[in-house]
Amino acid sequence: MTNATPSLTSVVLADPDGVPIRLSDVAGPLLVVQLMRYYGCLPCQEWLVGLDRASGELEQAGAKAVAIGGSADYQARWLRDHRAVRIPLFLDPSQQVRALVDVGDLGIQLLDPRGFLNYGASLFHGFRPHRPTRDSVRAPGVVILDEHLDVRWRYVGRRVGDYPPLGSVLDALRAIREAAGSRTEWFAAPAGSLSMTVRATWRGTLIAESDRTIVVEGNHYFPPADVRTEYLAQSATHTTCAWKGQASYYDLVVDGQRNGDAAWFYPTPSEAANRIAGRIAFWRGVEVTTGEPD
Repeated sequence: MTNATPSLTSVVLADPDGVPIRLSDVAGPLLVVQLMRYYGCLPCQEWLVGLDRASGELEQAGAKAVAIGGSADYQARWLRDHRAVRIPLFLDPSQQVRALVDVGDLGIQLLDPRGFLNYGASLFHGFRPHRPTRDSVRAPGVVILDEHLDVRWRYVGRRVGDYPPLGSVLDALRAIREAAGSRTEWFAAPAGSLSMTVRATWRGTLIAESDRTIVVEGNHYFPPADVRTEYLAQSATHTTCAWKGQASYYDLVVDGQRNGDAAWFYPTPSEAANRIAGRIAFWRGVEVTTGEPD
């Protein structure tokens, strides 16, 4: 059953550097959202790293992932810069997302001894503690949102470190996709060219500008000639989409600041996605806006 949460479309988050971004700007056909207790929580970090490693499987299931925590931007930056977590990390200090998807606090379950065992296991696996924040009382959780930001699946943890197996998240994605129709109908969303100007900016810098983008699954794909390639740095990352093929990535580098894997493209896509061959799309806090041509 779908629980409509239309207010999610107006939620504004911030990336670890304080750059604001609407949740609707990172939405896709399916969006897996990890709700962190706080970014220093060791079992939360361990599950996040596993989610990040599963990015290719998520993409094959028609989804992408983000993590949202209420506080500790410095801990989020540490995960991004030192643990090399590639999925977008966002801050939601007012806990709007938690309230709207009904994932609250642990309460007395915070003292469940199994939670302490989960913490010890993460220590054993090499994760190291950070300073707790006021959000250590939050329950761990995972939700899957569709393109309208309606909740299609939800898991609410009952103790510290109580996240679902990643396999169950992938199973839920497949079930949602099957309920929506055939794989071809789900993935091959209509692509069309726009007559308006589309701009991609990051940290106030114009990265791309075009009136010739092609839209696939809600993402604008820019012609390479309309992208300021001096801000792109080749990444070693590759992921595979079930119908588009293998994607390659670029980091964005602006004024010495690096946004890892913030742009992607399909150098040799499948025949079904041939229209976007070589075209470049953006995420991870890059703001893509549309407007009338200058």
